[in-house]
Amino acid sequence: MMLWVSNSGEGLCIAYRLQQEGVDVQAYVHHPAFENNYDGLLPKVRLSQLRKAAKKADTVVFDLVRPKGDLKRDTEILRVFDVKQKPTDKVFGPIADKLRAEGKTVIGTSSMTETLELDRTHGSTVAKKLGFKTPVTYDFPTLSAARRFLSNKQSLWVLKPHNNQDLDLTYVENFPGELHHRLRHDIRRRVGQDEFPLMLQKRIEGTALSTEGWFDGQEFTLFNHTLEDKSLLNGGLGPHVGSQSNLVWTKPSRLMDPITRKLQGLAPVLREAGFVGPIDVNTLIADKNQDAYFLEWTPRFGYDAIQCLFSLLPEGKLEEFFRSRFHSPTPDNRKWAASQRISIPPYPYEAGDLLERAKGIEIREDPRRSDIWWQDVRMDKGGLQCAGADGIIGVITCTGFSIGEATKSVQQKAQELRIGSYKQYRTDHAECARGKFNSLPIGGPPVS
Repeated sequence: MMLWVSNSGEGLCIAYRLQQEGVDVQAYVHHPAFENNYDGLLPKVRLSQLRKAAKKADTVVFDLVRPKGDLKRDTEILRVFDVKQKPTDKVFGPIADKLRAEGKTVIGTSSMTETLELDRTHGSTVAKKLGFKTPVTYDFPTLSAARRFLSNKQSLWVLKPHNNQDLDLTYVENFPGELHHRLRHDIRRRVGQDEFPLMLQKRIEGTALSTEGWFDGQEFTLFNHTLEDKSLLNGGLGPHVGSQSNLVWTKPSRLMDPITRKLQGLAPVLREAGFVGPIDVNTLIADKNQDAYFLEWTPRFGYDAIQCLFSLLPEGKLEEFFRSRFHSPTPDNRKWAASQRISIPPYPYEAGDLLERAKGIEIREDPRRSDIWWQDVRMDKGGLQCAGADGIIGVITCTGFSIGEATKSVQQKAQELRIGSYKQYRTDHAECARGKFNSLPIGGPPVS
């Protein structure tokens, strides 16, 4: 049996796909706001049953770190696993380490990799040791300290919260003084206090590029690359939502090879931690000198590029991919994979009274469709519907032998998707993906 331990249900789409292939799967969702996700689609276990389920499982998969949660619930899950520590920023990592020490096969997290992601300063230090360049960066413990730093600055800056706080608080400044004002007013109102650890990075113009490695506990078995649009609206407008559109491929190239070699340098640290799973290094390829600047680590499941990669595997072979510890089958490197996140209002805003409008919205589709990886859904007597956790219905993935073929297929699938509400997705994926790819110093002719 495979047990998926999730914070907000982001990896349950993978668990559901494995169930369709005949794997015995159970799921636990930690965050109370998301606990109805996949009701009627996956067998769920309660917190009181979790320790027993973990002992029974052959493999335990963790799909997301805990950015923020309910202190009482965090304390209880640590007690259930008899982990002797206070519920600080790390909860799932220490539990994963304990299960590994007991001889359990664990995929997806560790204390070390949680620190790598959540502590941005530490993550940057590790990246520098591996040979990555980093943007000019400063850390601040409070909003007022950051505001004092920004006084009279004429350069542009990017705000990134520490500890994976709400993603839409990440903000790229458009004109000097903008962040200084926002730190005093709307961000202060949103956070509710002055104490708020954050990072300010000097803005670099360029193209964001991610390289992801799959680690089997001893070595990397596979690498893939991602061009991602984080903004909700066409043209890069609207709030940053973590991941809205993706383009993924696995074929090596002159640009990606140096990034891949640096990522491979992390293997001894991952090996010592006992980590098994995907780890993504996000970089910015600068327009000015075409160097790769490190931005952040994502060592876990729970982001849309993974579903893109899985769409490049032979259909029905996902269980084999996990069973072989990511060695086989290998993705088709002749193809591109594209994805588009589909949401409904009030996403990306999660106010409880607004989310009531999303709960119960009809989704008139077969949940077993292979081109959609569902997220905020449940199965009711009337059929598939939105569970009302955040309004992210799911991720559509398609493949093609060109960027245009893959992205246009996603566009068509999004248009045809039958949801009883206003669908939200980008319609400029094809031109954005081609433009970004052709701007990179990869070599070779432009891609159609």
